[in-house]
Amino acid sequence: MKIYLCPNLFTDLQKEQALEAWKVLTAEGNLCSVSAADSVSLKGNTSLGLYGPEESDLIVALGGDGAVLRSAQIAIRADKPLVGINSGRLGFLCALSYEHLQDFFSLLDTFLLTERTLLECSYDGKVYYAVNDVLVGKPNLGETVSLTVTVDGEEVGQVRGDGLILATPTGSTAYNRSAGGPILEHSAASFILTPVCSRSEFNRPLIVNDRRVITLAERLGNAQINVDGLSIGLLKKNAEVKRSEKTLLLYSSENNIRKLIRLA
Repeated sequence: MKIYLCPNLFTDLQKEQALEAWKVLTAEGNLCSVSAADSVSLKGNTSLGLYGPEESDLIVALGGDGAVLRSAQIAIRADKPLVGINSGRLGFLCALSYEHLQDFFSLLDTFLLTERTLLECSYDGKVYYAVNDVLVGKPNLGETVSLTVTVDGEEVGQVRGDGLILATPTGSTAYNRSAGGPILEHSAASFILTPVCSRSEFNRPLIVNDRRVITLAERLGNAQINVDGLSIGLLKKNAEVKRSEKTLLLYSSENNIRKLIRLA
């Protein structure tokens, strides 16, 4: 098996964990590669960058849910399955914890391979993919955003407040949940529009069919667009959000319903 490892390398401990993961993943004749930049961080040279993600059989994220979201961008573009090893905190998107690293290959055979719906955000001539959510929100605490929300070409309302979350079923357990939005099973054919501290008529979450196309327009000119936590700039033009034809293949350690019941 050819594995592409995407580790968090912010601390010395994380670098030690990445090197240990490398040893485990290359056991029994398997190959493992990292990016050239990660190889330099770990070894001082590019010796661990053997191949790119497109040549691998599996993408492995090492860290927490943030590492999984970053690695997902690589997995989506390479069209490869992704599995997360949690060495962080919550690790809801991860299939196993770092303490079970030695059992990685035996556990992999027991995991469920789930297909996750993605949101596709088109803005200023570029396309971005969201596993969790697209957020249009205020850039700082002292401002308010005012958004016009259009569904399939028909204006459905305005959000004036802290912003609007457009969440996938996978992302329903993330910021959407913290903002009071509903939790969806990952296979639900829907996504969620959840206003954040709205002071307008559109002040409750809305579940829509995932074949709808959402257009967002900023009326005051100070809204920030974030896709899975990555800022892509101020909303100066309309942004279009819809279900992507691409999906993410993500390994999970247990039935998603059991996880959702614990969070509900």
